[in-house]
Amino acid sequence: MVFVPLAGSAEVDLAFTVKTGNRWGLAVAKGSQALLRALDDALAAVKAGGRLRQAWRDWLPSLGYPFTA
Repeated sequence: MVFVPLAGSAEVDLAFTVKTGNRWGLAVAKGSQALLRALDDALAAVKAGGRLRQAWRDWLPSLGYPFTA
């Protein structure tokens, strides 16, 4: 499996791509509500401020941004 930014690299050849419905996630131990809230707040802030969209464009340019503005 090649991560998308490597697809245009001179060091690898991309044989094929497959769109999947696989979702990515982050696990937080049960009972870690303060950590969960902190992560949720941080993600909300980077989404609202446009930083996540910019990072997505920089690092995953061939994938559509999955979140609405």
